[in-house]
Amino acid sequence: MPEATAATLGDHETVTAWNFFHELIDVLPARSPCDLVLVAHLLPDRPPLLDAYAATGSLKAVIPIEYSTDHVVYEQARAAGIPVTDWQATPTTTGRILQTVREVLRTSDRSLLLMDIGGWCSAAAVTARSEFGDRLLGVVEDTEAGHRVYEKLNLDFPVVSVARSPLKDAEDNLAGHSVIFSVERLTRRLGRPLSGCRVLVLGFGKVGQGVARAALGRGASVDVFDVRSDRRALALTLGYRIPDRAIALREADIIVGCTGNGSLHASDLANLRDGAIVASGSSKRLEFTFPVPIERNSGLPDRIATLTTPSGGRALLVADGEPVNFLDDAVIGPALRLVQGGLLAAAVSVISQRAPKGISDLAPEFLETVSDTWIKHYVRPDGLLK
Repeated sequence: MPEATAATLGDHETVTAWNFFHELIDVLPARSPCDLVLVAHLLPDRPPLLDAYAATGSLKAVIPIEYSTDHVVYEQARAAGIPVTDWQATPTTTGRILQTVREVLRTSDRSLLLMDIGGWCSAAAVTARSEFGDRLLGVVEDTEAGHRVYEKLNLDFPVVSVARSPLKDAEDNLAGHSVIFSVERLTRRLGRPLSGCRVLVLGFGKVGQGVARAALGRGASVDVFDVRSDRRALALTLGYRIPDRAIALREADIIVGCTGNGSLHASDLANLRDGAIVASGSSKRLEFTFPVPIERNSGLPDRIATLTTPSGGRALLVADGEPVNFLDDAVIGPALRLVQGGLLAAAVSVISQRAPKGISDLAPEFLETVSDTWIKHYVRPDGLLK
């Protein structure tokens, strides 16, 4: 494996990530040549991962998600010859993804692996399997929302999900902290720090728990609602209030949706107090089950819009309803590289035909390989992060 240097790659973290990914690729099982199509967050930390994917297979298309695309990274990737689709000319849709997948399979004689985020590729994968058979090797899925999408399908190809992997635990907790960081950065521009506010967290999975913990740490009073009674019970034992949902909505100063499955509905708007701040820790298309009418107001800071309630009041919508932490590049540190290593291992497990048909978690032997390699590159001899 060639060793990366600061002179060739830039900052220390980028060098560390490059070396981690490439050693991991070296120690993972051998694999046959194949093509890759990626749905991707194009953020400043992504270039080493894109390079690692290119070493795993032949990158045929990188399809960026609009709300998580850094324009500088996008232009640099295109200038470097990475086949990034022009999301401004052709917005990312399930139909556009299917068109891309068909083009790749028709113009190449190799098999194809799809790297997915949030189930964007699910329809394309099912269609491609029916049209091209075993040449569609399978899918790797990153998120809980996407995991749920694939769970509902009758799959005759492998889908390896890292969403419920132990590798994700640290990332999900830190993602909650990054959500609250971005929420407070914007609310402070309204003169409203979190301290003393009542924050309602809708959804108490791993990300929701991280959001609640971070909000409490910033001096907020935190209410929790989850459709699962066991999660509400857990929230209560951890010191959070679990009021009736309608009451919680009426009392909340700030509402953060973290279900990944629809947390705020049209019927809820009547319950929002005037001036309530609404943010998504997941995705607009998942957290809000109604069209989001965005009204710009010159008196509000950028990225905060008005959402009119049925009573004529207004709520304030952060980041146009998109995942708020992507405003600050969703930075969570080395834990992200651990998950990205899991994605690489999942890709190899599908390419090397070690993954079963249907949806499955990353196999234990791959988990161990990823974790051992990550510790080697990111942990100092004294046991602390480098």
